[in-house]
Amino acid sequence: DFQFIEGGAAALEYLRRVKAGDADPPSLLLLDIKMPQVNGFDVLLWVNQNLPEIPTVMLSSSELIEDRLRARDLGSKGYFSKATIFTELMEFLRTWDDTAFARKEGAELTAHDDHAS
Repeated sequence: DFQFIEGGAAALEYLRRVKAGDADPPSLLLLDIKMPQVNGFDVLLWVNQNLPEIPTVMLSSSELIEDRLRARDLGSKGYFSKATIFTELMEFLRTWDDTAFARKEGAELTAHDDHAS
């Protein structure tokens, strides 16, 4: 299953329900950096502190090394630039079940804002 949640605030609301046991956890969390109200780095930090077992991947129009390093330091398992997203992300997802972070259950969650990047 695939679930789309628009914006960082809505993503945090969903993740708080996951933490409380009121929602199923995603098998993979895909976050945009630029989201309304709460940015992807803030959501990533919250996930790392509260639900570190949920693997998270960042998606951004930024190709700055500082953003890549910050995402890594906050616990992201991957970072993809929107400029090369399709090929890189499809390869990442194709091999997802082969990684140590893969989980066979749950639903994918994407928090993304089409207007922000």
